[in-house]
Amino acid sequence: MGMERKLKIDTGGVVFGPYSPGINVKDHIWLSGQVDVSVEGIEAQTRGTLAKIDDLLSADVADGNDVNPSCPLRGGREWA
Repeated sequence: MGMERKLKIDTGGVVFGPYSPGINVKDHIWLSGQVDVSVEGIEAQTRGTLAKIDDLLSADVADGNDVNPSCPLRGGREWA
């Protein structure tokens, strides 16, 4: 089995933990910790968070059309 291509995706923004903001492995992009805490209010934080995600995807030459989001849930009750 050959070595898989793994590329760190980073826009140079502030990171609040010991993780990579994004990593590209083969044809998958994994993002973590993308929360905007620089503003107040859920709407502003949501817009800021989505902007951070867009920046990381752009840095990896991807866009929203390439995204299939997944979020681990505890039994799916959060979305019921």
